[in-house]
Amino acid sequence: MDKYGSDYCTVVSKGTFELSRGREEASLAAEQLPLCHSDRFSGEPGESSIVYEADRCPAKPGTDVVLVGHAVSSKSVVEHDVTVRAGTLAYAIRVFGDRTWYKALGEWQMSDPRPFTSMPLVYERAFGGTDTSSDDSGEHGWEQRNPIGTGFALRSDSAHIDGMGLPNLEDPGCLIAAPTDCPPPAGVGFIGRHWLPRATYAGTYDDAWGSERCPLLPLDFDDRYFNSAHPRLVSDRHFRGGEKVNVTGSTR
Repeated sequence: MDKYGSDYCTVVSKGTFELSRGREEASLAAEQLPLCHSDRFSGEPGESSIVYEADRCPAKPGTDVVLVGHAVSSKSVVEHDVTVRAGTLAYAIRVFGDRTWYKALGEWQMSDPRPFTSMPLVYERAFGGTDTSSDDSGEHGWEQRNPIGTGFALRSDSAHIDGMGLPNLEDPGCLIAAPTDCPPPAGVGFIGRHWLPRATYAGTYDDAWGSERCPLLPLDFDDRYFNSAHPRLVSDRHFRGGEKVNVTGSTR
């Protein structure tokens, strides 16, 4: 039922294909994955990254491009770029080894990144998170664009910041320079249904909706809510087939 109360039917089909090194075209996989009927999380639902979002939804006004995997390097590195290109979409993230904040000569400094060869591309390792510590005011909060991430802090005092971990995943064009920076969370996976900016498309659920429209969707509901990829990896037009896809620096 749409937001106007009309019934309609959506047909969902799914195909599984294999990408092989050195081949320009994908081939049909011998094992076809079944439809995913509900969101699958890496841990506690709502408190961890979505590994696979449900395949079933009423409509998607555009195409989602999502990468589930790890950043990988053939040798130990302290930073590494992952790029995703699909059709006209292009997005890159910079992956750093584990780092923490520390103070030296009165200034906040980042520790040297620890070497790595593999890093999960999950939003737990991107900027965001929840700050549950509070001062006398009882202040607390969370990063609404990625409440499961790391690096978000309401206060910049030494007791609060010293030793705090930095994100492993960052946007190369908006790198963190200070503990008070709040860059857009970087990632290539599914974003949560209640995260910004996705939640802004869900419509208004106020008293008027409750008394006049419930259980119908609000009139200001936008089908873009059903697009679940990172905002940089959502095409406003449906792919038609034949789009070139290129991924570097990553594997499953």
